[in-house]
Amino acid sequence: AYAQHIVHILDANPSIQQVEVWNEWDIYVPEGYCATGSCYYTLFKATYDIVKAKHPNVKLIAGAHSGKPTHLIAWFEDLMKAGGMQYADMLSWHAYGANTESFITRNDMLNDLMRRYNGGKVKPVIISETGFSTTTNTATTTRVPDGISQAAVLLQTYTVFQRYSNVQGVAWYTAINGSRDPNDIVGNYGLFKLPDGNVLAYQPKASVATLYYMRALLNGFSFVDQKTVAGDVAVYTFKNQEQRVIRIAWRKGDVVRVGTPATVTLPASTQFSTYVTSTTGATIKKAVAPSGNSPTVTITVTSRPQFIIER
Repeated sequence: AYAQHIVHILDANPSIQQVEVWNEWDIYVPEGYCATGSCYYTLFKATYDIVKAKHPNVKLIAGAHSGKPTHLIAWFEDLMKAGGMQYADMLSWHAYGANTESFITRNDMLNDLMRRYNGGKVKPVIISETGFSTTTNTATTTRVPDGISQAAVLLQTYTVFQRYSNVQGVAWYTAINGSRDPNDIVGNYGLFKLPDGNVLAYQPKASVATLYYMRALLNGFSFVDQKTVAGDVAVYTFKNQEQRVIRIAWRKGDVVRVGTPATVTLPASTQFSTYVTSTTGATIKKAVAPSGNSPTVTITVTSRPQFIIER
């Protein structure tokens, strides 16, 4: 019945190109089934046979795993041992955690696992959920206290996954808060607040400005590399066809407490002026024109990301 439901949706919506099979089977398993990767394989294989018979070009995504680090890799290995890599067009998992560095660790491990079970090759990956809640409830590790902190981890999240050529999408959960109660964890993951008695419109958090600014700024730029400098400062470099460079840098750590600033010196170009902005585009350092045979720019970095822009 589940597979036939997917077929009916695809029949009615021929523009759909990808389908994720189930959602968080590892924690939301149907009654009477086990939550292991091998049990999920039984559902996925049956779905694959029925859907592909009618819609052979639709990509089927396996996993939709909750991302819990205690069993993420063991669960996927169980799926792969059962034969999942033979049928999955793509894999997906949900990136939640106390910091974005943990996302790198988990995706590295998943890629290594795919290479073991897929002849040394990885398959495309979708991060089909990620997010940080602005709840006041401290009973979750994915909590940030305000929109500015959410903006910081949003930028970090979308940036860290640029290092992977096989990560084809990152989906933020969610667009709009589901609750007006600040103590509701799930109800405060949104980028917009719900209207209340004083404000009728959906109120954007600072993370909305960051998402818009990031997309506009990096349009036409491609990821080049990632380095760690000064011990714990992450620097991600992007470049466009004009050889202009944009870097995103932050000190690894807790975005809530910001932490002690670090001073770093980064390479620059004499062809462009360099300036620094916050996650939302506010000017932190006015444009400077680097000079000399080995031009550089010196900036002060905290755990909240900054854009270092050549223009």
